[in-house]
Amino acid sequence: MKRKATENGQNKRQKKRRSSKPPQPLVEKIRSRKESKHIIEQYHSLVHQLDVLKEKEKENPTENIQEEIKKVQSEMDKIGGIRRYQDASVFDYSFRKDRPDKWIVEVLNANNRKPTVKGEKLKLLDVGSLCNFYKNISWLDSTAIDISPRDPSVIKMDFFDYDTTESICSYDVVVMGLVLNFVGESKKRGKMLELAHTILKADGLLFITVPITCINNSKFLDHDRFLNVMRRVGFAQFPEEKKTCEPYQTSSKLAFYSFIKTESHPELKIATSELKNKKSNAIDFA
Repeated sequence: MKRKATENGQNKRQKKRRSSKPPQPLVEKIRSRKESKHIIEQYHSLVHQLDVLKEKEKENPTENIQEEIKKVQSEMDKIGGIRRYQDASVFDYSFRKDRPDKWIVEVLNANNRKPTVKGEKLKLLDVGSLCNFYKNISWLDSTAIDISPRDPSVIKMDFFDYDTTESICSYDVVVMGLVLNFVGESKKRGKMLELAHTILKADGLLFITVPITCINNSKFLDHDRFLNVMRRVGFAQFPEEKKTCEPYQTSSKLAFYSFIKTESHPELKIATSELKNKKSNAIDFA
């Protein structure tokens, strides 16, 4: 009887343990760069569609628009959501030869921005950081933030919620690696640039990486217009003299920009809604 009672007790505990764990969805590993690129492009497209619909909803909230929003959100869930997108990004990044973090460290070194006094560090904010790529560089004091961190050293935070009152003119470097293109609304992208300007020191540096298509295949933006936008916010290309390195570089897939904080020029009028590219495959980035 005791043995039977013991067995029954064990069975109940095992059932309890089994029932306390909800079934976990099986997530297939990403197996190729082709697959990772497809997921990234698909997710970017859906994010843009969602932002456009949400803007329309603000102006004219109708049931049709709300249904469209639900459809797009459902498509994002089918892909695997933000986590699947990040999996694809991390996978793709590991194969890149044109890694933004390597380029940024090279620019800082080439322009004598690395501290020469032992123990001194440059204060760096990495916006939209998956894995805090700068945490092991001894002369950088790196703070990494992301809306959905993949690394324990990355703080869960939306840059739009950043408390600028405690961080005015406090950073030497701000990094936006493949972040601006993830934000679907042009006004929000402008706000991000203004926030970066606020928290950078007087001669602070801003590094921006975007897909090359955002510059050479946008309906509303090209290289010169992007530089004018940056001048308006308060950024000039860095370095001004091209003795050490180029302030603008490209690879087959990416555009790399380095800027230094200057005075803003709100008087500059830039017609970012003016059509620059009439190709049928041009994107809406502005």
